[in-house]
Amino acid sequence: MENKVNLIYILGTSYSGSSLLGFILGSSKKVFDAGELKFLNRLQKRGGEICSCGVNSLKCSFWEKIYNQNFDIYQSPSFFKKIKIIIKVLFKKKTSKNIIKYKDEYELIKQISNNQKDNIKFVLDASKSIWRLNHLIKFKNINLKIIYLKRPITGNVSSFMKHGEGFWRGLITYKFNNYLIKKFLKINKLKYFKVNYQDLCKNPKEQLNKIGKDLKIDYSNYVKNVRKRKYHVPSGNRGTRKQFLQNFQGLKADNSWEKKLNKFQKFIVGAFK
Repeated sequence: MENKVNLIYILGTSYSGSSLLGFILGSSKKVFDAGELKFLNRLQKRGGEICSCGVNSLKCSFWEKIYNQNFDIYQSPSFFKKIKIIIKVLFKKKTSKNIIKYKDEYELIKQISNNQKDNIKFVLDASKSIWRLNHLIKFKNINLKIIYLKRPITGNVSSFMKHGEGFWRGLITYKFNNYLIKKFLKINKLKYFKVNYQDLCKNPKEQLNKIGKDLKIDYSNYVKNVRKRKYHVPSGNRGTRKQFLQNFQGLKADNSWEKKLNKFQKFIVGAFK
């Protein structure tokens, strides 16, 4: 068997803070934050996206080499395939079979690792999607470190609204996704490390110490390392990427939901906690 490659996979709901956590974990030279790899082919087809290094990802000194190899990697499944996976999860059946349609995942991760001067130990994928994770667990030569990032419902739903997706959509998506994720992890007997977004922001030293212990990486100087690190993140939350390109001062809890949600919305969200 080919030598295994190591992949940190951040699992969660949209706007759960995966871009932020990716930048933090990627502050170590041992971790390369690749953003949301599920968008790799889509970005290439639509002409790229501005990379965190400041240039279009198609012309980025790092990603241009990757794009030129035209890796055949995971594509989001059709609506009916998603329904099929959901039904299996609801009926407590394992979702993953050994049939692998997109076969270049290993080669992609290996290429990303080898495309750096630093001694990369992990590639980080902040895709969050259980559809992509369901695909990745089929590869025996990919050593997965799954981080399940969960944000409190108030902040997560507020972020859905901030991005124009609406209160009810945010609420339903949050509840259903987290329910499905828990079932999916249990049914497929996957080991994972759970991180609470609010705890991470309130006490980063303690939370990063726990994550670092699991990865065998020291994050005690993460603020300093974030400032020094040259990132090549081509996807993810634009606001978060912009924040990390500026004078990063450390993690802070986002309490903007207190003003974003009205009394009725707070009451509804509170009923679903």
